[in-house]
This record gives sequence, C-alpha cells and structure tokens, in this order.
Amino acid sequence: MPVLESIMKKLRDAELSLNTGTFEATIFEYDAAIEGMLRQYLYKKYRVKVGYNWSKIADDLKEQLGEKP
Repeated sequence: MPVLESIMKKLRDAELSLNTGTFEATIFEYDAAIEGMLRQYLYKKYRVKVGYNWSKIADDLKEQLGEKP
C-alpha cells in the first residue's frame, strides 16, 4: 500500500531528524505522519477523503478580505 509506505517513511524521517537535533523538522514530520494515519483511518472506515484543496486557499482568503481573486 503506497499510503502506508509513505506514512512509514515520514516516521523514519522524523526519527532521523530527531536524532540529528533538528527538532522543527521532527515536529513537521510527525505532524504529517499523524495526518496521514488519520486520513487513512477515515477513508477505510467511512470511505471519505478528507483534506484541504490548498490551491483554493489564496482565492478564499482574498474573497474573505474583500479583494477579487
């Protein structure tokens, strides 16, 4: 399963960055791994894909601020 392999890779990367002392990178890697596990769980249990469409974020912010995208 490619999803689980990518989660395991993120956990391995987090362990490596923790051992090298780059704590900010460790936090981001663990965060990404936990998010991946949660997405996988929700998809398996409820068959729902969750997440953000990051390409729309800038347009949504401009719309909320009253600017035209």
